[in-house]
Order: sequence, then C-alpha cells, then structure tokens
Amino acid sequence: RLIDIKGCLELVRAYATARLANTELVFVGAGPLAAAIERLARELGVADHVKLLGFSDNVRAHLRTAHVFVMHSRQEGMPIALLEAGAEGMPAIATPVGSIPSLLADKRGILATGDEFADALRHVIDHPEEALAMGARLQDYIAAHHSMATVAAMHERLYASLVG
Repeated sequence: RLIDIKGCLELVRAYATARLANTELVFVGAGPLAAAIERLARELGVADHVKLLGFSDNVRAHLRTAHVFVMHSRQEGMPIALLEAGAEGMPAIATPVGSIPSLLADKRGILATGDEFADALRHVIDHPEEALAMGARLQDYIAAHHSMATVAAMHERLYASLVG
C-alpha cells in the first residue's frame, strides 16, 4: 500500500541518497501516495529509476525478478510482504518496527533507519554474496517458523489442547 505509514517517500529519499547505478526502485502496490512518489523522484533526479507498478495479485512473480526487498515502514505488525519475500529467499532491508527485528535477527537481513537506510542499500549492492546468504538464512527461518504447514500444525496443537 502506498500510504504514509509505509514510509514510501522516505524510501525514495534513501534510494536517491544511495546513488545506485544500474538499479531500479520498484513499488508494487497502489495508494494515495503514488503521485507524491513520482513527484519526489523527479525532484531528486531519480524518476527514470523509480517504477510504480500498481496493484498486483501476483506479488511473488515480482519478488522473483527483484534482487532486494526493502520495507521502510514506520509501523508494522507481522508484515506479510516481508514473509513472502523471505519465502523467496530475498535479501531484505527493513526498519526495526513491529516484529521485523525478530524476523531479521541473526543476520537474516538488515535493520536500518534514517540515513542508515541508504548505507544499507549500498551495502547489499556492493556485497551480493553476503546479501544472498542473508536471504537464504531468512528463507530457512520463514520455512521453519512461518510456513503454512508450520502455522497449521501450531493451530492443530492449540485446538487439540483446548478440546482436551
């Protein structure tokens, strides 16, 4: 969702600050900030590198063509988008809000705020092997703790304990 709480404009600023050659910042989603994102990208000189794809009901296809998942949210619970990216083994950079720190702990991703976000973007681009290793660790963690099979088994155990 392209809304203020998701930190979309801050992400565009961090991307512009990082000055990453031969890259694109791609937004998958829709919302009231779409025009503001395009306007800010023009103002910061990165409009040719910022793409807004709009709503998609096949986000996983977009994830499979990306190299890094970024989330600059100011508030989250358990972000499904990050779980989906992790299931695909994507390196992730996100702000330390909600349950994100527990998901990206133990070098499963990079937590960054403010000016650190541009540095984190550069780091992932400059160290692709390290980024891929983070993505693999995140994928393993998601499979072990957040897969549909794991969650279904947890619910079955809960229901069984309630029934007695």
